[in-house]
Amino acid sequence: MEITEVSHGFGLMLPHQAFAIDSVGVPTTNVVALRTLDEMAANVTATNPIFPVPQWPTTAILPNGVAGSHYLYVMFNSPIDLESVLNGSPGAVANSNLSGTITVQATDPVTQQTTAVRGRVLVDGYTFAGAPTGTPPLLEWQKWVELDADGRPVAVDVGTEKPGVGFPGTEGATSFAGGSKLINPNSLVFIVDNDSDLTTYETFPAGQQISVRITNGVLAQSGKALKNAGLASTTVGPDTINPEVAQSPPPFSIPSITPGNGEQGVDPLQNIVVEFTEPVQPYTLAPLPSSTPPTLGSAIQVQFGPSSSVVDVPFFVQPLSPFDLTRYEILPAFNYPGAGPTVDGCGTFNRIDITVNSGQFSDLTPPLTANVNTTGVNTFYLTGEGPGLVNAPVAPDAIYVGRFGSEVSIS
Repeated sequence: MEITEVSHGFGLMLPHQAFAIDSVGVPTTNVVALRTLDEMAANVTATNPIFPVPQWPTTAILPNGVAGSHYLYVMFNSPIDLESVLNGSPGAVANSNLSGTITVQATDPVTQQTTAVRGRVLVDGYTFAGAPTGTPPLLEWQKWVELDADGRPVAVDVGTEKPGVGFPGTEGATSFAGGSKLINPNSLVFIVDNDSDLTTYETFPAGQQISVRITNGVLAQSGKALKNAGLASTTVGPDTINPEVAQSPPPFSIPSITPGNGEQGVDPLQNIVVEFTEPVQPYTLAPLPSSTPPTLGSAIQVQFGPSSSVVDVPFFVQPLSPFDLTRYEILPAFNYPGAGPTVDGCGTFNRIDITVNSGQFSDLTPPLTANVNTTGVNTFYLTGEGPGLVNAPVAPDAIYVGRFGSEVSIS
């Protein structure tokens, strides 16, 4: 089960895209979809960034220029197991009948408060509506929209009404491209709808970061789980929102850095994961994995050791998923020190300090106008005992040779 694409009709939100890089490292005019981490590492550099995500217009308008509510769709490569994404109970209406494996949210950039956007969700033209029946009571699974002979969405009769009127493409004389992607067993469509009436046109909240999160809980009808989770995000109108490290709501405001917040006994082999409020350009954090040794960066610092001999850790960064640029794993050049035996502890060497500096990393908006973080954060954790270190064979019976070239290594 894979994400094929996420879009709002005005352009792709996922997968992310960049210009392809040729064999000598020069960007070309060919566009490549970054569906794997290897494709991202091979084509994204500091001078060849990931493309920005198109925004919704500020008015309630569809991609074909006809008035209509804002929407988005998530398309997979297999038919969706409905029970893995939808909840037909009457109480789930307040959450758009989503089960939680896919969520659509708006985040206030000032308070970082996140609220669920209310909408109408359809899969293959069907939605939960009507009166609840059965035990336990569930809403009816009603067909609201289908494709006509020209591949255009049309509302169908449900009793004496056509509640699907207002679905993208069902109104106006202008043709509507992409109807087969919206009415498809592989696609979930989300239309903004606060009043349960698709004929009143609505927009996503302006001035907030709009995100659709797709978790590994999404299943195909075959039972297979989604391989790579995803998060697509953009704004209504120009994106002027600064990216920041995600934090818990005030008054605690704990940075979403794991491990952190003073945790103790952490495995020294565990990598650090940092979560951001929106997708972030990788190379504004640190280099992506390559054969070149990592260097120290200015956006994030990882340190350990007493103040008299602080050790700065060089590292790569890598998204946890090629479809989610809000969560990055820090891949250090060497393992963090463990606490050591109780009788001979390492003391302050097992405290790992993480500092995210202000004004250093940017979102996906064009480089010359990119939004940059304005806030820095600090956290730390303490490692527990790690695996023993073995130096075998032991000098002087062995000679160690460092080799440089396309593959840096040790003999």
